[in-house]
Amino acid sequence: MNARVGQYRRHGMPALGNFAPYERAGADGRQLAALFEASIPAPAQTWEWLNLLRQQWAGTSIVKGVLHPQDALLALQAGADGAIVSNHGARQLDAAPATVDMLPAVCVAVGDRMKVMIDSGIRRGSDIVVARCLGAAFGFLGRPFLFGAVAGGMSGVRKAIHTLSREIALVQAQIGCACYDRLGPQYLAATVPPPRFQ
Repeated sequence: MNARVGQYRRHGMPALGNFAPYERAGADGRQLAALFEASIPAPAQTWEWLNLLRQQWAGTSIVKGVLHPQDALLALQAGADGAIVSNHGARQLDAAPATVDMLPAVCVAVGDRMKVMIDSGIRRGSDIVVARCLGAAFGFLGRPFLFGAVAGGMSGVRKAIHTLSREIALVQAQIGCACYDRLGPQYLAATVPPPRFQ
């Protein structure tokens, strides 16, 4: 029997357990999913809410979902330590821009005043190299590891990590950059001005 079918037969529809305390007792997976959809993103959340949260929290503050330079500046003004350029896998808004297209403008807007990271759209080692060249301090990705786990458990996850590491090394070798920390816009054709001939 397929493991997924067996899981469903034994335990029913998967539920969003983190939302269970905010729904009536005994709510099923569909009801919790409806609560999730009504709450995320929360329509009442504003930049003032983030300012209030920052006053209550002295730890590291990272704002995810930044897709515009002005939003990155507002996060910075609210005391955020970092911003994650993310369109949440483009599943919230299908017309959202690609993160790799918005990353450079966000990095320019905040400069070295906050860490800028990227999420969404990273599938291969070359994507990681491009994101680094465009200014990302860090990149988040989940699907390669999820696919590895489904295909081969922990060994599948290790295989995904190994594959990404090899791809990064191969791309660096092909573009002539031996040191990961030296990656920058000079290695991207789109950011290198064409030569001027006299």
